[in-house]
Amino acid sequence: MKKEKSEEELLAKYYLQTGEWGILELTSKKQNNVEVFPHIKSKEKKMKKTTLFSLPLTLFTIAAIFAFLSITITACEGEEGPPGSVPPPRDEWWKEIEEGGEIYDDLRYKEVDGSITIIRYEGEGGSVTIPPEIGEMPVTAIGIHAFRETKLTEIVIPASVTSIGKGAFCVNQLTSAVIPDGVISIEDLAFGGNKLTDVIIPDSVTSIRNHAFDNNELTSVIIPDSVISIGFRAFGYNKLSKVIIPDSVTSIGADAFVFNELTSVVIPNGITSITSRVFTNNELTSVVIPNSVTSIGFGAFLYNQITSITIPDSVSKIEAQAFLRNPLTRITIGKDVAVEATAFDSGSVEKRFDEIYNAGGRQAGTYTRPDTDSHVWTRE
Repeated sequence: MKKEKSEEELLAKYYLQTGEWGILELTSKKQNNVEVFPHIKSKEKKMKKTTLFSLPLTLFTIAAIFAFLSITITACEGEEGPPGSVPPPRDEWWKEIEEGGEIYDDLRYKEVDGSITIIRYEGEGGSVTIPPEIGEMPVTAIGIHAFRETKLTEIVIPASVTSIGKGAFCVNQLTSAVIPDGVISIEDLAFGGNKLTDVIIPDSVTSIRNHAFDNNELTSVIIPDSVISIGFRAFGYNKLSKVIIPDSVTSIGADAFVFNELTSVVIPNGITSITSRVFTNNELTSVVIPNSVTSIGFGAFLYNQITSITIPDSVSKIEAQAFLRNPLTRITIGKDVAVEATAFDSGSVEKRFDEIYNAGGRQAGTYTRPDTDSHVWTRE
């Protein structure tokens, strides 16, 4: 069944982009200087996992609220840097497009060492086929932002292409994409902000960069075992219900699979650090963490459906909110793990798992509680 994003999820999405977590509290002349949006009041405890409003209150200024309300969230804004960085102005990307070149059938291009790079598409959008040759020279590269925001609905990329630049097809209406064999890296924002439901990634690709497929409608994806790294929010804000991450992957960026519909995931054996928010807001009920992992980042599995988790002995640190907002009743953990506050649950200090674990001398074992309403954790 299709999962519709609630307004609360949209707020959560903004906080994930900016790095600001907590509840949005508006100053006003109403309700003792606190005014809450009506949709917040109507949801209350019925929300399964996206209710940030159950977290401790954080007061923001009126200026910050108006700034939030004026933001149009797209895959290509805030593209540089981690969450919390200030997004560049919307027109900045134009400065990265090369000037000059020659025109061939709505394509502005240049010759580089006997091959063709597409600099910019200047047509009216719709369905576009990139020719394999121009002037008897092979088309081998799609330049930075070459087709960005050009109203594309379909694109055919010839097999001759080996390089797809940053933001090349960003913010269009593409529903599918076939990436040619020979492409080594899918660059930042390459296909972000489309309507992709299907994509074929060839086994020549070794790197899937930041926001590469961010903000699409992918339901499944096959990541070939040639891929070594997956960048920041590479597959964020899709509808992925299944993904297999091959053992070749040794690096997964923060937010890489945030806001999807994954029900299970196996972390590859080469991963040493599970980054912040990497699987936040999915439908995970099963997670396998390998012995290669030494740390689990902030909010890594926040807002899922995990009831039982085994932390391997290799893990030495678990950051705040790593497993928060899951219906956990069973935790198996090693000795002397640095467990930060609210890593597994919230509530009064003396009843949180982290306090019970730390107060008990950080002993290894399996800790259980009868149900999620209970705050009584017992070591078996």
